[in-house]
Amino acid sequence: MVGRRTVWNPATSIARLFKAQAEMMAAQAGLPSGIGDDPGLDEYQIDVPLFTTFVEAVFERWMDTGHPVGRQLTEGFLLNAWALLDNCGGSEPSAFRPRPHLPQRGQEIHDMWVRHWRALRPEAGVHPAPDED
Repeated sequence: MVGRRTVWNPATSIARLFKAQAEMMAAQAGLPSGIGDDPGLDEYQIDVPLFTTFVEAVFERWMDTGHPVGRQLTEGFLLNAWALLDNCGGSEPSAFRPRPHLPQRGQEIHDMWVRHWRALRPEAGVHPAPDED
C-alpha cells in the first residue's frame, strides 16, 4: 500500500515471499527495501522513494554481475519490483535508460519487462502475443 491506496494484491503467501526476497536483497545492497512490515492486516506500506532507490541498486548490482545463477535469482524479483513501482507511480526503471556499452542486454531486459508487464495487467486487455510466450 501507498498511504491508503492498494498497489498490489497478491495472495498472502506471495506477498510474504516478495517481502522476504526484498529483505534478503536489501541486506546484500546495504539499503532499506522501503517495504514496511505487515501489521497483521496482510498489508505492507511502501515508501516509494526508498523502494525506488533500493530497486535501482538491485538492478545496478544485477547489471554488474556475470554470475548466471545470481542473475536468474534476481530477474524475477526485479520484474515484480518494477511492476510494483509502476503501480506506485514511481519513476521509470533504470533498465530503460540507454546503455551504449550493453545494447543487446538492454533490449533483452526491455523485452522481458514488456512481456511481464503485459502478463500482470490482463484487466487492461493487453496480453502477450502468442509468439512472446
